Amino acid sequence: MAGKRIIKPARWPYFDYTKLPYSLAVEKSGLLFISGQTAEREDPATGQLVCRGTPDEQMLLAMEKQRLLMDAAGATPEHLVTGTHFRMANGRPAMDHGRWLKPGPPAGPSPRERFFGKHYAPGTGLFMQGNLNLQAVWCGELTLDMRPGERRYINPGFPPEPQKAIQFYEWSTNRPAALKNGVVWAAGQAPWFFDANWKVGSPPTLVEQTRFLYEKFGRILADAGATMKDVIMTRDFIVPGARPYYRATADVRHEVFGEDFPASTGVVCLALIAPDWLIEINLVAVKGGKREVVLAERARARGLTYMPGVKKGNLFFVSGTTGVDPATGKLAPGDIVAQTRQAYRNIAEVLEAGGASFDDVVKVTDYIDEAGLGDYAQAAEVRRELFGQGLPAATTAVCNRLLTPAALIEIEAIAVLD
Repeated sequence: MAGKRIIKPARWPYFDYTKLPYSLAVEKSGLLFISGQTAEREDPATGQLVCRGTPDEQMLLAMEKQRLLMDAAGATPEHLVTGTHFRMANGRPAMDHGRWLKPGPPAGPSPRERFFGKHYAPGTGLFMQGNLNLQAVWCGELTLDMRPGERRYINPGFPPEPQKAIQFYEWSTNRPAALKNGVVWAAGQAPWFFDANWKVGSPPTLVEQTRFLYEKFGRILADAGATMKDVIMTRDFIVPGARPYYRATADVRHEVFGEDFPASTGVVCLALIAPDWLIEINLVAVKGGKREVVLAERARARGLTYMPGVKKGNLFFVSGTTGVDPATGKLAPGDIVAQTRQAYRNIAEVLEAGGASFDDVVKVTDYIDEAGLGDYAQAAEVRRELFGQGLPAATTAVCNRLLTPAALIEIEAIAVLD
């Protein structure tokens, strides 16, 4: 397993985790990846995994699990560098959008302080179509850097009122980014701004919102002493209404990156936190060292604005990959299981071209179309065949749709190199 440490907590009172086709958490070279956690626990009466309680109760139980895994790995809240939480469609009414966007000091301590204190993981939050357990309304994953070194929050402020943006983040449990050991872990940036009267606004079109977000990232990276040339991964989360116009954002990526694109994943989610938002983007950048693009010529030949894989430092990101056979340009015939096998063949090719293998993969994210839910349990077992005892951490999110027509699954992989 090439130094990959599978976290196996001695106490896990929720269900038998040894049956899972993924690891609850994986650490390698001081980087810890915690799989997406929900409020799932076994019902003693039926033996079924259930999620019960209000959205807030479910969120707190999931955080309790995250903290238990951190403790089992020897990590602390001071090591948090980024996190993503997915709220499910059936949890959406619980989110008061207007209240979230109203600036002001918090009324009291955040519930998350019970588990993490005031150590914030720069976060990305969005609404997905659902979860594998349809009762779940919240799922959260975390990344931690356990290596020695100072973690610095990046909060540079954004136009047109930078000081108001800084103050807004100081009032919240989020930060725009964290910098530790030369890696910039940026939270999902959404296209909001405040005017002089604290009135919130957004650019009107998808392209303008995308350009505005990269302007935000430019300020974040500059504050961290990095540039766009250091970016190795981006994720674009778009709402269904933006899907027909998404190709137009390629021009913005050309403006920002030239031809030196990062790895990337594009996801169609059910909704973002505010109804005017069409896109949210997060990214990872690594300062210093050589940036290596993997299979760049293949991407350029297809006119893509992302690369199949990008390495820098000891991080290796593989772009979201579907079951399209690169030899034919067509999806693997069959169901989600066949598409999953082909997607992993594609990922293996990228890893090998970059001098890595499945032994180095610490985290995967499966974005699945709702139509693939019925056979997904079989598809997830493909991981067990490929990874054996070295199963990666994993998160699964059910999308509104995938960007590739007829695709039932898209898999993103993160490897940590020795």
